[in-house]
Amino acid sequence: MSAVIALLLGVLAAGYAVWPWLKGARGDSLLDEGSKDMNANVENDAAAFRDWSVKAGELS
Repeated sequence: MSAVIALLLGVLAAGYAVWPWLKGARGDSLLDEGSKDMNANVENDAAAFRDWSVKAGELS
């Protein structure tokens, strides 16, 4: 039982140490970088769909 409590406290301490870095309080933010990549992917997908729909419209 004490091992489980020690493990949980270790996980909590690790999360407390890493969370500000993930949020960006310590420089580059992993969460922001991921959202920038995701936004770029969405924009690229939207552009590809527009191109495809224009080509499909030309064929019909």
